[in-house]
Amino acid sequence: MQQIKRALISVSNKEGIVELSSFLYENGVEILSTGGTYKLLLENKIPAVEVSSYTQFPEMMDGRLKTLHPKIHGGLLGREQDVQTMEEHGVKSIDLVIVNLYPFEETLAKTSDYSTIIENIDIGGPSMVRSTAKNHKYKTIIVDVTDYQPLIVHLKQNNCSTTEEYRKQMAGKAFALTAYYDAIIAEFFASKFEIQTQFKTLAFAGKQELRYGENPHQNATSYKSGNKGLMNFTQLNGKELSYNNLNDANSAYNIACFFEKPACVIVKHATPCGIALAKNTEEAYQDALEADKTSAFGGIVAVNKEVQITLAQELSKHFFEVILAPSFTKDALELLQKKKNLRLLSLPFNSTSFTKHYSFINGGLLEQDRDLIQITPESFELKCGLMPEIDDAIFAFTAVRFLKSNAILITNGEKFVSFGAGQTSRIDSMRIALEQAKAKNVDFSMCILTSDAFFPFKDNIELAAKYGIKNIISPAGSVRDDEVITSAKEHNINLVFAKTRHFMH
Repeated sequence: MQQIKRALISVSNKEGIVELSSFLYENGVEILSTGGTYKLLLENKIPAVEVSSYTQFPEMMDGRLKTLHPKIHGGLLGREQDVQTMEEHGVKSIDLVIVNLYPFEETLAKTSDYSTIIENIDIGGPSMVRSTAKNHKYKTIIVDVTDYQPLIVHLKQNNCSTTEEYRKQMAGKAFALTAYYDAIIAEFFASKFEIQTQFKTLAFAGKQELRYGENPHQNATSYKSGNKGLMNFTQLNGKELSYNNLNDANSAYNIACFFEKPACVIVKHATPCGIALAKNTEEAYQDALEADKTSAFGGIVAVNKEVQITLAQELSKHFFEVILAPSFTKDALELLQKKKNLRLLSLPFNSTSFTKHYSFINGGLLEQDRDLIQITPESFELKCGLMPEIDDAIFAFTAVRFLKSNAILITNGEKFVSFGAGQTSRIDSMRIALEQAKAKNVDFSMCILTSDAFFPFKDNIELAAKYGIKNIISPAGSVRDDEVITSAKEHNINLVFAKTRHFMH
C-alpha cells in the first residue's frame, strides 16, 4: 500500500474535479494545483497550494512553463533511496497526480488556425503523466475523468492508500493516453506538411466492445479515429452492432459517399449486390434491390440522402440488418423504429474524410493512398464504334471499382444488372456476370459490360459478343490490347478504354 499524503491536480477538463478534490482534502491530503484548476478549488473553498508558490518559480511564457521544475518532477520520480537527496533539495514527495491534457484533438475539430492548434499541444501535462506512471511502484497517476469515482472508492477501501496492482493499471492507462496524444500530433504534422518518416503511428480511441467478431467465438472491439468517417455514427435504433455489421456498413458507406446523385447501395458480406442512381432515393432503392433481391436479404442499405417516409415504407417491407443515411425524417424514423432489431445509423456522408488506406498483415502494416479519383468524360478513350451515354459510362466504371477483382460488371443505365468478381480468372467472372444477366432476360444490347482491369486475351470479347453485348469499358494496358480492339471491331462492339485502372485486390 502507498499512502496518499500529497496530490498534484492540473486539469483542462474540470468535470468532477471539485468533488474529487473535496474528498482528498477531507481525508488530509495536501493539494498542489495550477492556473485555472487552482482558482476553481479556491472558489469552492478547497484549500490548495499553487505550484508556483511551492516551486518558488513563477508561471512563465503565458503559462507554457509552470510544472517543468525539479521540485515537481523530483516529487514524482522520487523513490525510497532518493529520500535524502530530496530532503537536501527541499523536494516533497507527490503521491498522486490527476492530470488531463490540453484538448489538442478537440481543437483540430474546431479550427484550422495553425497557431491555435500548436498552442494546444501539451508539454508539461504529458511530462508529469510519464514521470508518475514510470514511478508507479510509489506513485499513482489518474488521467481519465471516469476513474475519479473508482479512485474515491479505492481510497475509502484502503485507508486513503493505493495498491500496487491499482497503480500498475492506472500507469498502463496513462501510457496509452500519451501514446494516443502524441500519435494525433504526429498525424497532424504528417498530413499538413506531407512528412514521410520511417515511423508510422495510428491513433484510435473510443473503445467499444462488439457482440462478437466474424464468428461468435471471436471477441471483437471497435475504435474510431478523429471525428469523421463511419465510426462517428449515431445509432438511432436496433441492437448493438457486430464486427460484420460494421465491416459491411463500411463498404456500403464508402460506395454511397462516392456519388452526388441520389444513390442507394445494398451490401452483403462486404460486397455490393446492388448499386443504383436515380432522381430520388426511393427509385434508387428499388433499382438497387432489383439487382439481386435474394442476396439483399439480411444485407446493409446505405442511401446518401435523407430517408423520407416513402422510402421508409419500402425499406420496412424487407429484412435488413443496418440502414445508413445522413438523416431520417421524424415519420420515417418512427416507422423504422417499429423494427426493434433494425439498426439505424445516422452520420455525415463524406468519402474523402481519410486519404490513406491501411491493411494489417502478419507482423506489419501496408499503407496506400485511397483510390479517390473521380471518373469524368475525360477518363475515357473511344477505341472503336460509338461512345455509350456518358453518364451511364461514368456510373459503370465508378461502380466496378468497388467489386473484388477480377471484376466484371454489367449495368443498364445507372444501375446494377449483374456481376462476377473475386475469381482467379477474368473469363470466369465474365461467365458469371453474363449468365446472371441472361437469367434476368435483359437486353444485352442496351447494357454496358465493364471490367476493372484490362482484358488479357480477346476471348473475353468473343464471349461477350456471343451474349449480344454491344458496349464494353475496360482499362488499357494489356500487351494484347490491339488484339482486343480488333476483336471488338469484328463483333461490332463499342469499345472504350479507361485511362486509369481501379483494381480492388
